[in-house]
Amino acid sequence: MRRPPVFRWIRNVPLLRTLAEVAAGLLASRQPVGATAVIVGPDGLVLVALHRTRPSAPWGLPGGWLHRGELPEDGVLREVAEELDVPVTLERYLCSYAHWNGRFRPRGLSLAFRLRSTAPPGTQVTPRSWEIAVTRWVTGAQATAMLAPDEARAVRLALGSPPAPAEPLETPERDRT
Repeated sequence: MRRPPVFRWIRNVPLLRTLAEVAAGLLASRQPVGATAVIVGPDGLVLVALHRTRPSAPWGLPGGWLHRGELPEDGVLREVAEELDVPVTLERYLCSYAHWNGRFRPRGLSLAFRLRSTAPPGTQVTPRSWEIAVTRWVTGAQATAMLAPDEARAVRLALGSPPAPAEPLETPERDRT
């Protein structure tokens, strides 16, 4: 199949090529990407936070949205530093999931990471942001019971437990005609 001459013009004329790139960028789909931290203390406890901005699921893991062009590994460390007064080191990526909090669902994609706290066991972690009311160190079982299913799966992966079977996503029936 032969392409129309307009494609050759766009490719060969720098101004048209630039305009085509700008148009493609403006028309491309956008999806916010977040980074979530499963912070594990030296005693194996997990840090959970009571979020003021999540009325449907107030207890959650620390984290937030990535800035444009920010690497997820840098973003999760930045979010933890902005929200909490706790020293951490990044250990590894855990999983990704659709971020269901918010009015429009799904709202974005979240990437979960395991971070190790270097604070002594039993250290009370003070929130640095108005978004978090209080934090608490809990066992893995307590964390999975109080968190949303996707965050609970990230905790299980961080602690080396086998993840619970994933539920199939609800997808609309496709028209087969």
